Amino acid sequence: MTLTPTHRLIMSALFLVAAVILLLSVMNLADVSAPAFWACMVTGSAAWLIASFVWSLNPAALPTQLFLLSALATLGFSFAAAPQDYSIAASLVLFWINCLGATLFGIAMIALFLVYPKKLPHWRALSIVTALFFGGWALASLTGLVTTTNVQHVTFVEMLLIIAAVGAQIYVARNEPQSRVIAMWLGGSVLIGAGSFIALVAFPNVVMGRLAYLQPEYAFLFFLVIYVGVAVGLRRYRLFALNEWAFQFALYLSAAILVVLLDAVFVYMFALTGQTALGLALLVTVFAYLPFRDRIAGLLLRRRQYSSNELLEHVVSIAFTPLGPVRTERWHNALQGLFEPLELRSLDDGPSGVVIEEEGAVMSLPSLGSLPPMQLRYPFRGRGLFGPRHRDLAVQLATLLRQADAARESYRQGVMAERSRISQDMHDNIGAQLLSALHHEDVQRKDTMIRASLSDLRTIINDASRPELTFIEGIADIRAETMDRLSVSGIELEWIADVEGQPSLTPREAHGFRSIIREAISNIIKHADATRAYVHITHDGRNLSLTIRDNGQGAPMSARHGGNGLSNMAARVTGLGGTLLFPSVDDGFALSFNFPVSSEMAS
Repeated sequence: MTLTPTHRLIMSALFLVAAVILLLSVMNLADVSAPAFWACMVTGSAAWLIASFVWSLNPAALPTQLFLLSALATLGFSFAAAPQDYSIAASLVLFWINCLGATLFGIAMIALFLVYPKKLPHWRALSIVTALFFGGWALASLTGLVTTTNVQHVTFVEMLLIIAAVGAQIYVARNEPQSRVIAMWLGGSVLIGAGSFIALVAFPNVVMGRLAYLQPEYAFLFFLVIYVGVAVGLRRYRLFALNEWAFQFALYLSAAILVVLLDAVFVYMFALTGQTALGLALLVTVFAYLPFRDRIAGLLLRRRQYSSNELLEHVVSIAFTPLGPVRTERWHNALQGLFEPLELRSLDDGPSGVVIEEEGAVMSLPSLGSLPPMQLRYPFRGRGLFGPRHRDLAVQLATLLRQADAARESYRQGVMAERSRISQDMHDNIGAQLLSALHHEDVQRKDTMIRASLSDLRTIINDASRPELTFIEGIADIRAETMDRLSVSGIELEWIADVEGQPSLTPREAHGFRSIIREAISNIIKHADATRAYVHITHDGRNLSLTIRDNGQGAPMSARHGGNGLSNMAARVTGLGGTLLFPSVDDGFALSFNFPVSSEMAS
């Protein structure tokens, strides 16, 4: 029968239950309400369950086997140390289990760092020597063959070798960012967990000859840091998300360790009392170390913190660069400056979003408009891995670029539309009028056409420079122009504006409004043979209405013969969403139109 990970976990849980029952039987269920008892129980149980989970997923791997062996040792020394009243024989047995478990934990951890994440040279021989040496030392101390040391001396030296093994792993993996970060994380977890226990319990006893700073049963809880951290490291679950957090945690913990070390220095070098030495150690740590802790972290981590302004500069530089190789080059430069990857290359087919791959060694970005998808490998010159913070930064950069590109495209389309409008107006109005004036023999008529062309040119310029005109601004120019054109032809103008509120014309509405009036006045001048023209403008709060009438000879030639004048006006009115009518009058000719406009009513 093949055991599945679930079966292995069930077996591990049953083993834990059996261990708990055995412990309670030996202790005869004595005073299980003591907090120290539950601290030991929680430490041993959690360590065993976490390590069992890691081992069950890959039981054949040597690192997971060593990890499980360390958890078994933790289960033994923590359960055996639970403070209870039991017989002398049971006390002796549990004492041996506690000491041998602590020694076995150190042996397992040293062996683990000899093989993971990289197998160090001669790891087999070193592992065997470590087991024989520390196992023999612990047995010699327990049996009385060595009376000058105890098991706390053994675990203290084991901790020094663990630190050495971690340093060796970091050195061996110095050119492999992923392995290097694993070694830093695993080492940091063990140094935080076991190192805290050694600093608070073994160090005062072994080096200073004084009582522990913290009751050992409670100090066992530090070992939970090891199993949570090492479990993440061994299984490589989001390891890249925890690297810098672990380093920051180690820096904060270093403050507590510094207090212990300074306390020892003041006691032994200056012969101060315990309370005085501890007080001075706290003062030195608070005023000399803590203010510079974060600065030290910044120097060691070597991570640049980019402000929003710097990020925006990159985005603007890229977004407003014309399409082409220069734009792509600036995109490359921005990614290189932000993440400092050892390898940066374009992809033929990228992901739909920002993704982190290969356990944090690679981050891939999608295509952004004309910019190709990118792949970044080994960030920060190979000194780290990508994490959620870096992914969020890339997502923010991509979002800003998309928004800037969309704004740039909207601006470009607006410019093209405005250019098209100006071109059409110049072609339809100014071009035609100037061409007609060039071939017209009547000097007065030629002057009128040139004057109209200049007025049209002024209108086009005003439309381009003013995004929105009020009603008064919109009709002021056309009224002056109309009066000027009619006066040259000897025609009087009656202009009436009857409005409610304050209509607001968009550039398109203002242009259509002026063009219709201009075309109607042109028809009056050309065909009506009139002496008087009437312009009546009304606004009822929703619709703008215009009526133009003359006292001439009736329907203009353009109307009678299907000319383009009235058809052009009809097209403009329809484009504005309005209607064009030709009401009957007793003399002359009249037209009226209306279209909806926005309004700011007077208060």
